[in-house]
Amino acid sequence: MLKNNAELRAAFEEFSSFGASRHPIGSPGPVPHHAQSIAMDSSKFAKLCRDSGLIDNETFTLIDCDIVFSKCKKVGKRKLEYDDFRRALAEIADIRQCHVSHVVALVVSAAPEINGTLPHADELIDKLTDTSLYTGMHRARFDPVTGQGRGLAGRETISPTADLSAIVSRHNSATTLGSKASAANRALSPPPHERTAASSSAGPSVFDRLNNVKSFTGTHKHRFNSDGTGRGKAGRD
Repeated sequence: MLKNNAELRAAFEEFSSFGASRHPIGSPGPVPHHAQSIAMDSSKFAKLCRDSGLIDNETFTLIDCDIVFSKCKKVGKRKLEYDDFRRALAEIADIRQCHVSHVVALVVSAAPEINGTLPHADELIDKLTDTSLYTGMHRARFDPVTGQGRGLAGRETISPTADLSAIVSRHNSATTLGSKASAANRALSPPPHERTAASSSAGPSVFDRLNNVKSFTGTHKHRFNSDGTGRGKAGRD
C-alpha cells in the first residue's frame, strides 16, 4: 500500500467533495472537514481517472476503472475510503504496468475540471438584445438610456370604462339581429311533417340507387343477371 501523502490526501478530498453544496464549483483546495467522513463514489473516482489522464483507452479504460473501484471498495460499501483509494491507485499502476509513483504524480497534479455549458454570445444575440435597435411599440417599452424595461409606463393606457356602454349596446344590437334572423329562418322552413313528405316524394334514396343493378352500365352491368344476382366468373372477362 502507498505511504500516507498529504498532497495525495488533498487530491482525494478535492475530487470526493467536488460538486457538493459545501464545496462551490471552481473553488480551489480541499474541503476543510474531517477526513473520516470523506469517501469517493464511483462517478467521482471515474472523474479523477479522466481528469488526471489515467484513462488512456489503451492500457487503462473506463471499464478497467469500474473494475478497480468494485475490487477495492469494502464489502457492503458504496464508496472508497482513503485507504481503499490508495489500494486502487496501486491496482491502476499494475494495470498500466508503471510505477505507482507515476500514478500518484498524475493524481496530485490534477484538478477537477468543470464540464458545463457556458453562455455563448455572438453578433446575432447582441443584435437581438440591443434595445436601441428596437422600433415601434417595442422601442417605447424600454428606457433609451439604460435599456431597462419601463414596465407599465411603457405600455398604452387602458381605455376608460366609460366606453363600456357602447360595447354593451353593440352586443345587444347584434343579439337582437341574430334573434330576428333565426325567427325568419324558422318562418321560411316548412313543418317537420311536410319535410318528411317532400323527402319521400323525391324518389328512392341514394343508397337504393347505388345498389340498383338495373341502373349499372358497362362492365358492371355485364356482371349481374336480370334478377340482380351476380354472375361470378361468368361475368368477368
